[in-house]
Amino acid sequence: MNKKILKMLYLIKKSIYIIKNEGIKIFFKKIYLYFRPFSETKIKKEKLIIPILVNEFNIIDDKVSVIIPTKNAGNDFQFLLNKIKIQKNLKEIEIIIIDSGSNDNTLEIGKKYTNLIFSIPPEEFNHSKTRNIAAQKATGNYLLFLTQDVIPISEYMIYDMLKISKSDSKISIITCRQIPRSDSDLMAIYMHYSFYKTIDIYNDLIVSSNNLNQLSPIQKRKISQTTNTCSLINKNLFMNYKFYNDYAEDLNLSLRLLRDGYKICYLYSHAVIHSHNRDCLYYFKANYKDRKFIVPLLGIKTFDWNLYDINLVIKSTIIFYNICKLLIKKYNLEILIEKMRNLFYENFNLKELIISNQDNIEKLFYNIDINYFIINNNLKIEPNIINILLNNFYNNIINFKEFLSIYGIVGKDELENTILKICASVIGTVLGDYYCYLKEHNLLSNDIINLDKIISRGI
Repeated sequence: MNKKILKMLYLIKKSIYIIKNEGIKIFFKKIYLYFRPFSETKIKKEKLIIPILVNEFNIIDDKVSVIIPTKNAGNDFQFLLNKIKIQKNLKEIEIIIIDSGSNDNTLEIGKKYTNLIFSIPPEEFNHSKTRNIAAQKATGNYLLFLTQDVIPISEYMIYDMLKISKSDSKISIITCRQIPRSDSDLMAIYMHYSFYKTIDIYNDLIVSSNNLNQLSPIQKRKISQTTNTCSLINKNLFMNYKFYNDYAEDLNLSLRLLRDGYKICYLYSHAVIHSHNRDCLYYFKANYKDRKFIVPLLGIKTFDWNLYDINLVIKSTIIFYNICKLLIKKYNLEILIEKMRNLFYENFNLKELIISNQDNIEKLFYNIDINYFIINNNLKIEPNIINILLNNFYNNIINFKEFLSIYGIVGKDELENTILKICASVIGTVLGDYYCYLKEHNLLSNDIINLDKIISRGI
């Protein structure tokens, strides 16, 4: 069967699947949103031109408070602090460090640059509460939120952010681009590529919406995706809103500001160096937690799971993970894509694959101490779960293939490891969606609540 026919069959089956599980209205809405460009009556984009040359005598007469939560920031922390100190054309900068239990030299490094160092017990750290405490102590007119592991590239970054903020009282948050470190692995670089492709911002822009509630979830995320990695906001405005939640607090704040008629500025011309090399387990847990928070935040409709046996869900997920691991080791990317498409079309004729892989099972869930979920010999799986996982994994691999066409040649081991991390990310996203479905319908059992605590821990 040639590729065109297989692709057509895949699209037909995917369409039937959406209609069956989400309804005909959702199906046509997705078709409409896919082909419809952003409506200018709902989203407004204003292009910015940042001058290349800066008048060094044009000093901004405002004080900026730079807020940095820390824990074991390491020796590289001094590079960030030094880069803050040499920012130009600013009257005054104060650095506020709020530490949650460092046992390395973080505090010693910090004392060389600021006297404003506050400590909280590790168990009291909260992404929102911790930053709110630091903001309350700030004496600057503006707040710049940074994480401990970023490096601003330009010495005029804060100056340009301030100029933009002061040019329009409706501009709330100014954020900038992130660039991966030179020692980043393939997955970290791909994540940056995928993120900017998703939000579709490649220029300096100011965005706003005259009717946020009319936007689709993906549109909401595109215009509200600021990050505490690096973002500046007027202090008085921030204190009126503050951060909520212990996760996605930056996205939550952006949505509330947009809903109230404020604008958000994305600076593509300015950037901070920031990335992490993570393992499969991290991507699994991070995507699970991300999905759990953004589904209600953006109003995303979950799948109609109609499935309440958590053991069956976990069993099917583990089987899918190990099938992917086998296929990743066995085939190149082109054949892997075809295999995934064929599996979706052939309705999970997977028994032979599972059996051939049983001797080499690396149980993802055992790594997080969930040792009471066992794959028994009957190989029972839930087709609906495998279907969702296959669909998500296939779409991600297509996107990854596009990235590789730009990135270039990579080694076999790194390619395999990256695809496996993508698989772990997909599993986390799908299980996060499952959790949201159960919570929405008041179906959370004690087992699922305990599982949620284990997966969410440490992220």
